[in-house]
Amino acid sequence: MKILIAGASGGIGKYLAEHLSTKHIVYGTYNTRKPDVDLDYHMNKVDVTNESDVARWVSTSTTDSDELVLIYCVGVNYNCMIHKSDAEKWRKVIESNLFGVQHFLRHLLPKMRAKCFGRIVLLSSVVPQ
Repeated sequence: MKILIAGASGGIGKYLAEHLSTKHIVYGTYNTRKPDVDLDYHMNKVDVTNESDVARWVSTSTTDSDELVLIYCVGVNYNCMIHKSDAEKWRKVIESNLFGVQHFLRHLLPKMRAKCFGRIVLLSSVVPQ
């Protein structure tokens, strides 16, 4: 089984990558927080808001024979009163938290369906949007 963790550079994503890599093959993504160099799992820089970045990562990190698990831990939040909010910051939240997961699912679900196996775990921020 191969575990793909989007957002594996900090918080729960990093914990899961470290813990699960003791028993499974783990591939993780990061965007702004570059990981340590000596890891027991694979890490790549991926902008989850860019579908071509996600597609490239999925194609280089997976094969058709893999039994895949996706854990989506990317969480961008912007805590602000709506009438004082910045539209671009709000757009980044929506693009990362909603469109980002859609990019992964678009490219992973066909592989999971072909293999008749797949697990998807979606985590979100403790800050309600």
